[in-house]
Amino acid sequence: MYLCAKHYDYFTQSNMLINFTFGNFRSFKDEKTLNMNATSITEHKESLIKFKDYKLVPVSVMYGANSSGKSNVIKAFAFFKRMILNSTETKRDSKLDFDPFKLDEISLEKCTSFEIEFVADNTIFRYGFEYTENEIVGEWLFEKAGNKEICLFDIEFGEIEIDDKYFSEAKELVNNYLGNKLFLSLVYQNAKNPDKSAKIISWLENKLNIISGINPRGYESFTLKMQSEKNAGYQNAVKFFKKLDLGFSDYKIEELSISDIKKMIVEGKNDIKDLNKIFTQMSDNEVVVVTKTGHTVRLKTGQKEQRFFEEDNMESEGSKKIISLSGPIFDTLSDGGVIVVDELDAKLHPFLTREIVRLFTNKETNPYGAQLIFATHDTNLLDLSILRRDEIWFTEKNENEETDLFSLAEFKTGGDKVRKDASIEKNYINGRYGAIPYIN
Repeated sequence: MYLCAKHYDYFTQSNMLINFTFGNFRSFKDEKTLNMNATSITEHKESLIKFKDYKLVPVSVMYGANSSGKSNVIKAFAFFKRMILNSTETKRDSKLDFDPFKLDEISLEKCTSFEIEFVADNTIFRYGFEYTENEIVGEWLFEKAGNKEICLFDIEFGEIEIDDKYFSEAKELVNNYLGNKLFLSLVYQNAKNPDKSAKIISWLENKLNIISGINPRGYESFTLKMQSEKNAGYQNAVKFFKKLDLGFSDYKIEELSISDIKKMIVEGKNDIKDLNKIFTQMSDNEVVVVTKTGHTVRLKTGQKEQRFFEEDNMESEGSKKIISLSGPIFDTLSDGGVIVVDELDAKLHPFLTREIVRLFTNKETNPYGAQLIFATHDTNLLDLSILRRDEIWFTEKNENEETDLFSLAEFKTGGDKVRKDASIEKNYINGRYGAIPYIN
């Protein structure tokens, strides 16, 4: 067991994704929704995340041919998040970051739209906006209270309606609104006592993590920070490494000052990659955090001892990727949230990818309702002993190069839905569900 919690069925402190909808974005001409709501199917009910009246799946995995649009789903998440967090920096006459479907001239003149429904610290919000290159055409924020939704604010073509009772933090800022800035970001930045806007922005910053499965830049330093501080996820990450039997017996980090590195260079202990280059770029008060893995060395005497080697020189690309990913993965598992990964399986053996998925589908290792969304080509995961049918998604382009996004649970063959005893991997490879390359 990696983590522990008092309640496994219903979550008292919840940060989850319910659904994400986007349209007229890159290869997606029409609006599509990645829905984390569980359907009525019966398999793996024990893995579901239960919050109030919701039952949510912990995993969504996307399959499709190259260039079918899988990565564009990941980019939609990143685009949406970046627009909100950077909106206050937009200058009055600046163009907005606009990337519509380009293979239809009418779409070039239409709005791109994003909407997300999520749980932030036990509060259910639905927030969205639509915009063109020049302006925010519409923006809205709803909060769910019981069985009804309360409209906190709604903007359409510059006209703002605010609920003074439930969104009082925005009351004084109506006159500050600019047509090319998001009102939510403006309220968070300028309100005297930001409450709900702060809760939403905090969720986006800290609970919606979007990373690349190919390039660790951007989260590698976060992983090193987790390891150096030995914070919430560190011990669980070390246990996970040992369970996977990655080839090293132990794992540690070392902080090296400029004098430490100088001494290593003088003594010829150049076991750290690019040591001289690191030395020339360091300032006097800087330290370098070095990851080391332990291996058993056979001595001349016949005895054995453990020695530590610099990870970058000693470990395989797959092991290094697992170590780099451990930061965002175990941070998300430690207190809930959503992690979105493109090409999760790159450089990993299929069994390793499977074990990462199991971290999220097992309540023992995921007691706080964390969710994993990723794109992959690894068909070994198309196994209903691991995933539910509503956790498997496909992307496919039509003859007009427009991407469709659909789940296995809603797919029908001959008018019937896919059975829970179907051979999913075999059927997918044989083209039963589409979303595979067509090779002429």
